[in-house]
Parts: sequence; C-alpha cells; structure tokens
Amino acid sequence: MTRDASDNAVVEPAVSGKGRKYLLVLAKAAVTLAIVYWLVSSVNFGMVGRILTQARHVYLLLSCLLLTAVFLIGCLRWRMLIGHLGLIIPMRQALPSYYLGMFFNNFLPTGVGGDLARTIHLKLHGHGIKPLISSALADRTIGLAVMLLLGGISLLLSPELRLDPDRKLYLAGLIGLGLAGGVVLFWFSNRLPLDSLSRRYRHTRLRRGLIEIVHLLTTYRTALRQVFAAVLLSIVMQSLVIAAYYLLARGIGIELSLITFFAFVSMVQVAASLPISLGGLGVREGVLVALLAGVGVDIQLGVALSLLFLLTIWLCSLPGAIVMLLGRTRRGAQPAKQAS
Repeated sequence: MTRDASDNAVVEPAVSGKGRKYLLVLAKAAVTLAIVYWLVSSVNFGMVGRILTQARHVYLLLSCLLLTAVFLIGCLRWRMLIGHLGLIIPMRQALPSYYLGMFFNNFLPTGVGGDLARTIHLKLHGHGIKPLISSALADRTIGLAVMLLLGGISLLLSPELRLDPDRKLYLAGLIGLGLAGGVVLFWFSNRLPLDSLSRRYRHTRLRRGLIEIVHLLTTYRTALRQVFAAVLLSIVMQSLVIAAYYLLARGIGIELSLITFFAFVSMVQVAASLPISLGGLGVREGVLVALLAGVGVDIQLGVALSLLFLLTIWLCSLPGAIVMLLGRTRRGAQPAKQAS
C-alpha cells in the first residue's frame, strides 16, 4: 500500500509536467490561430493572389540567396563562439546542426526550440553539452542585442515614422541605457559569486550544471576579439535579412525607405522570437502587417509581403528536414546492422 502511494507520488509530477507542456503548445496554437484569423478576416485574398502572381520572381530568388548567406554566416558565428570554449567543431558537423535548428524554429510546432535542437544534434556527435548550451546562449544574446540596437537607431532615423523630438529623446535615452547596462553586465560578470554557489549546490546535478553554464558564459569577457567579431557578423546578418524583406517589398510595389525596413524588421523579429506562438507563425506576419499599415501601406500588400517572406524562409530552412530525416534513417538502420 505504501509502495503504491509512493509510486503515485512519483508519477503525478511527471504527468502534470506533460500536461503543462501540452497546455503551453495549445496556448501557442491559440495565439497563432487568433492572429491568422484576424489577417484572414481583414484581407481580400483575391487581391493578395493577384499581387503575388505579379511579383518579380527574381527578387524572390535574390531573397533566398540572401537568407542562405544569413544561415551560413550564422553558423560561422556560432562555431566561432563554440571555439572559444575549447570545442573545435568541423563545418561539416556544425552546418547540418545549424540548419536543423533553423528547421525546428520555422516549421515544427513543438516546445523544443532550434537552439536546443542543434545543441542536442552536436551532443550526439560526442561534443560536451555545457559548452554547446553556453555558446548557443551567447549566440542568441548577441544576435538579439544587435537586433534591438539596429532597430532603435533606425526608429530615430526613419523618414516615414517622423517621431516627435520628445519621443526621439526618450528612445535615445533607452538605447543609451540599454548599451550601458549591457556593457556593465558584460564587464563585471566575473564578480558573480559562482564559486560559492558551485560549492553550495555541488550535490545537486541540475543547479550545479546551470552554474557551470553561467561560468562558461562569463569567460567571454576575456574573448573580446571573438565577441566583437560576433557583433559584426550579427550586423551583417541582420542587414541581409532586412535586404531580403526590402527586395521582396520592392518586387510587389511597396515603396518605403531602407532605414524604415531596418526599424520594422527588427521589431518583427523581436516579436517573432517571443515564445507565444508556433515558430513565430502569425506573430511575425501580424506585426509586419500592422507596422506597414501604420505608415499607409495597403493591408493587402502587407499580407503579400509577409507571405512572400514566409515562403522564402521555409524554402531556405528545408535542408534542416534532410538532416533530421538522415538522422532518423541512421538510427533506424543501426539496430539492423548490429543484428546482422
């Protein structure tokens, strides 16, 4: 009797944890469906279809090339950050893992993010999990910081938005405060009491592991060359993504300045990175359409642009599906080989 009770006590948290996971996925699906419904109910899809058929296909091809370059540069940036932690990963391993992560980010409606997918993929190749997690966190943090910085500066300079002087001053203050806070946090990260925390939680595997990951992150303070190079690569990546949006917009007749796209795309990407929808689907499109409508772009054109970019990012992420299928094929073939 006591054994049954203890078994129930062990099983119940696992079941409730799985239930919370399903609820989270359902909540994300609800957000995605709500935004998609708003777009569908607000749009004349006959007109959107005509816009898409009249789009200049050469711009779609150029946008695919730009996003492919973004993926390659992103892989180089991540590989460089991993290298600082002592893991030398050949490009033939890093690139498939990176593409797998992009596929997870853009296609699969799961609670597993692309960063975790690429980390696990490299772990299966025998690389240490803690350096992989730390480098992925550094990679994501640097990319997000550059995204916010470029977006904020572009908001100040956009000719279409015409912010009043008070708002420009407020925004400039926020940018300066964010930069100062980031520099202070980065420079004084070695002051964190990680050694004492590690001793305190040395018998708890999860907490000790998290402390070790944070400790690895603080070592980037001594890798200024790699961090600076990662920032520059992030600027190039963000510029190429925005150029892809800009070309697609020009291809369907949206005439906005490039600097405005720097502001809008940065806000779209920040919104899409929030864990509130399935792979950013719906949020990315809804925010873009709303921002474009705010500067006078017809909603049909905004939806057409969002669909074109969605098609482009899906096309460029498809190699990740091949990586996943090959991995499943190899795992499925391994037992048969052993049996023979």
